Amino acid sequence: MAELRPSQSERKLIQEFFGLTMDVDRTREKGGSNPQDGQERFVPTCPICGDKHWPHHPLAPCFNAKKVKERVKAEAAAKVLAEKQARIDAKLQAKEQAHAEKLAKIEAKEQEKADKQAYYEAIKKA
Repeated sequence: MAELRPSQSERKLIQEFFGLTMDVDRTREKGGSNPQDGQERFVPTCPICGDKHWPHHPLAPCFNAKKVKERVKAEAAAKVLAEKQARIDAKLQAKEQAHAEKLAKIEAKEQEKADKQAYYEAIKKA
């Protein structure tokens, strides 16, 4: 489909013939931006996918919706796995700590037993 906008030269001819000023020229006089001045045009950010594009259709505003759903699903799965790994690590750490405490208790009992034995032997010798 051909563009219905007149080119810049056609606008000047229309302005001269009718003595009118067009909206684009008014915005330029007011200091507004003109997309034909080489500036970047505004493209809205899609609220669904986060990319910059115009809505395609009111019933299907974004073609990237499936990609977004897949990305969200993958992020949720990664979060679940990370939480599961954190729980496993916490369990292992608790087990190791309990084992270390148990070993320390056993060593303390053995040390106490050896001290008693040494005490009794010292008493026997005396």
